[in-house]
Amino acid sequence: MDKKFIFDFAGSHCTGKTTLMKSVKKEILDLGYSCEIIESVTRDLVINKGFALYGKTDGLSQVMFSYFNYGSILACEAQVVLSTAFGVRPLAYSICAESVGSEVETMHWQYLRFFASKEFQNCRTVTWFYLPVTFTMEEDGIRVVDEPYRLKVDDTVNHIFDSIKHHHIYGSRRRMLDTAMEVIRRFLC
Repeated sequence: MDKKFIFDFAGSHCTGKTTLMKSVKKEILDLGYSCEIIESVTRDLVINKGFALYGKTDGLSQVMFSYFNYGSILACEAQVVLSTAFGVRPLAYSICAESVGSEVETMHWQYLRFFASKEFQNCRTVTWFYLPVTFTMEEDGIRVVDEPYRLKVDDTVNHIFDSIKHHHIYGSRRRMLDTAMEVIRRFLC
């Protein structure tokens, strides 16, 4: 297989993206494909290290580090890449962050349109999944619960998907996994 497949899981924070990707990765490996998970740099470098960073501050960091995310995803040698930061979330956070200028938002729209373009899709297939906010965020000791901001990001992601083809995923963990794998199998098999 020469073509690379990128499956991006977008949604506000704490909607089950990471949990779902771990289950999807196992299924993809069972199908015989190489697969890597590349999450947002802020999660890898900050949240997983135990530092509190969330909400509007996290949004600004997502915008700043998105270029590292794009590079890591595009350079990954796995046949399948699962991500949470390929275009949609950085754009949503740039729209919601109070200290980001409109030129940054415009630039992220340009990236996203390029990733969805036929020229880009000829060498890589990018498919987006949207996981909406369907449950209340629980305190985890790292991310402070900020439901109004979380819902604002969710609404923004939903609005972005008005112009980008995507697959809507919701329900139980099992249903989310089944829905994602049904779509992914169509691309891989």
